[in-house]
Amino acid sequence: MNLQEHIRKVLKEETYFKISDDKYSKLIKDAVLDYVNFNICTLVVSALESIEDQYLVILIVEEQLKSSYREELQEYLNNYIPLKAIYVSVSDGQDCQNYKKI
Repeated sequence: MNLQEHIRKVLKEETYFKISDDKYSKLIKDAVLDYVNFNICTLVVSALESIEDQYLVILIVEEQLKSSYREELQEYLNNYIPLKAIYVSVSDGQDCQNYKKI
């Protein structure tokens, strides 16, 4: 394991994840973590209960992102994973250390 992979592993372990227990949530989480190259405060992946094969991904991140980032990540996930739809919501510019205390 190289240094970059090790750092990424440590960051992932220190991040708060809430992942649904179904067949696609772990795949979606892994795809998000492969796409993202910055620290994540919180990652939530949840299946929409009322509609089959549709998921919601919520990211809370520390740094300010470009305005099109949410759309780019959503398009990436929808192209990568064969589901009806994956919706992404991003809250950026948060203070992760204070957020995690709450």
